[in-house]
This record gives sequence, C-alpha cells and structure tokens, in this order.
Amino acid sequence: KSMEYYRQALILGQRIKNNRVILSSYIDVGICYINLQKMDSAIISFEKGIPYAWLLKDTVRVARVLGNIGNAYLHKKDRATAIDYYLQSARLWETCADQQYLSMLYSHTGALLDEQKEHNRALEFGNKALALAQKLEDGFSEVVALVNLSTTYSHLGQHEKEYALL
Repeated sequence: KSMEYYRQALILGQRIKNNRVILSSYIDVGICYINLQKMDSAIISFEKGIPYAWLLKDTVRVARVLGNIGNAYLHKKDRATAIDYYLQSARLWETCADQQYLSMLYSHTGALLDEQKEHNRALEFGNKALALAQKLEDGFSEVVALVNLSTTYSHLGQHEKEYALL
C-alpha cells in the first residue's frame, strides 16, 4: 500500500516540479523495493533520484542514496559492488558537516572487507568508525565499531586485541 502512495507522491512532485518531493519519492520507492526483495528495481529508483539530489545541492542525500544502492547490491550478494558504493558514499559524507551516519558506513564497509578477506583494509575502516563514533559521542555506533573491529582482529589472529575490544 505504501508503494502506491509513494508513486502518487512522485507523480504529484513531477506535476508541480518540486525536486525535493521527487527525490524523496524516488528514495521511498527504492526502499519499498528493497523491502519487497526487488533489488534491481530499487537500484533503478535510487539512481533516478541522484540527479535531483545534485540539483538541490544536497550532498548528504547523494551520499545516502549511494549508500542505499550499496545496500541493494549487498542484498544481491554482490559484496564488491556494495563496497564500491559504500566507498563513494563515504567520500561524500567526509565532505559534509553532518557526519551522523558515516561511522556506521565505515563499520559496514569494514565488515564487508572482512568477508572479502581484506582484513588490513577492514582494520583501517574499523579504526575510522571507532574514532568517529567516539568523537560524535554516538554510543550505538561505537558498540558496532568495537564489535566489528574485534572481528577483524580475530581474522588477523590478534586475539588479545580482539578480547580487549569486546
């Protein structure tokens, strides 16, 4: 039912030429598609939204949309492409004043790199995630970063560091 409303909002946004409504609608439709397990449709919807985010000069929204595309590829079990989109997203987030979600993005990227057996790169992102979460005093992101970082140390056979973080 929500998909129907998001599509109506998109049509209305296009009719009244409101780029903010169009962008939000494409994102909402994309998220619905993810929930419906239709990843290719989700990716298409997110990609249609990106030009509107750029028109609005909304770098944060571009970063979020790129992260959502990464999520869709992750659901498709395409880790390499998901990592690529997460890195694109992170590069944009790093230029923004609002870095609220960047720590989680670093953590997720690190976890995916661990799955790809790129443990040294995972360690880099894990440390960035932890440092940013602590700087922002974001307890939830800090816990996620600590757990993911401990997993990386486990993969590296550095069990004392793993246990210390846990």
